[in-house]
Formats: sequence, structure tokens, C-alpha cells
Amino acid sequence: MFADLHIHSIFSDSTRSPENIAVVAKNQNVSLLSVCDHGSIASYERLADACKKSGISYVIGIEMGAMMNGQDCHMLVYNFDKDNQNMLDFIRREKEKSDKECEAMIVKMSRDYPGLSLSDYLAYNYPRESGGWKYIHYAVARNVFKTYEEAGAIIRWRLTVGVSLHLPDGKRCGGKKLARI
Repeated sequence: MFADLHIHSIFSDSTRSPENIAVVAKNQNVSLLSVCDHGSIASYERLADACKKSGISYVIGIEMGAMMNGQDCHMLVYNFDKDNQNMLDFIRREKEKSDKECEAMIVKMSRDYPGLSLSDYLAYNYPRESGGWKYIHYAVARNVFKTYEEAGAIIRWRLTVGVSLHLPDGKRCGGKKLARI
């Protein structure tokens, strides 16, 4: 028996639908899975049927933010009561926190890219089936980055090294030199 207990879906930072996750899992002989989206259990509305059709078992899961020794970290939580009001309130607060962090990223980026604004971002809609983070889709739609993948790689690089959003050697992104975030 193979298990994959840390999968993301279109309901956080992946481009995989719950249905696609179940099909791929079946094709890879995974018989137990858990989708652990960041601060969301929305995938389970569709995942339950997809797993049933594919003959795969699942356990409900979620990836949540936590603090450990004063440092932000992620924690995987499994097999909780998805109808428990305390848990639902906690998930809602995590979502609100994540939304505020994305809004703060847009505000920082708008200092260097006048085509970005918080009010425009808040009004911006993208197809949920595209998956991923709204703020990255927004930056791509406003030509800050050429592609979602390029934006994700640059932002991950910035977070990894903990510095301003500049590429080494003055490389350009989306036709513009990257500026500090």
C-alpha cells in the first residue's frame, strides 16, 4: 500500500483539481491520500466523490500556520471533525490571515510597479480552476511577471534567501527589472 499524505490542490497553491489528484493517485498505486491545502478544506467537497470513483481512501487534512520557538512554521493536521465549529473558526482565521499577507505583498509590490494597487487586486478575479495564489495571478495579469511559474520561482527564491526581491546579476522579469518587495 502506498500513501501520499501531503498533497495540495487548486484550493491553495497547486494547479491540481481534486479529481486529477484521485486519478493520478490511482495511476501511481496510491491507496490512501490526504489533501493538505494551506488553510482550506474546500477540496473535500469534490475529493470524496473523486476518491470513491477511483477506489482510493482518504483522510481529511489541512496545512496550518503555527509558531514554534518564535518562528513561523507549517503543521499538518489530520482526521479532525470538519464540522467542529472551533476548527472551522480556526480555519477561517487562518484564511483571513493569509489573505492579509497576500494584500500586504501587493501593497509592497505596488511601490515599484504602479500598475498594481490594492483596490484593483481586491476587485480582481481569476478562475479558481487555475489554482495557485491570487496575488501571483494578479501580478502576472498586470505584466509584472511573464508566467505564474516564473513568479512562483522568484518569490520562493526571495523567501528562501530572505532578501529583497531582486534577481542576481540584474536579470529581468516580465521585461522589467525586479524591484524590492
